[in-house]
Amino acid sequence: MMMALFKRTLLDWKAVQAEMIRETSDYINECFRNPELAVRIPAVRAEEANWSREFAEAFWRSVL
Repeated sequence: MMMALFKRTLLDWKAVQAEMIRETSDYINECFRNPELAVRIPAVRAEEANWSREFAEAFWRSVL
C-alpha cells in the first residue's frame, strides 16, 4: 500500500514547482538589491582543488 505522502497529482507538483520558482526568484532579487547577502561558491576544477578539510568545513559552516 502506498502512503498518501507519495500520492501527488500533476497539479500538486506544478504547485510545488511554482512555489520553488517564486522562492528562488525572490532570493535572487533580494541578492541583487543587497549584494552582501549573496553567497559566492568558489569553483575550481576537481583535479586542481587542493583545499584543506578545515577550509572546506569553515566554508560550508558559513553557507549552511
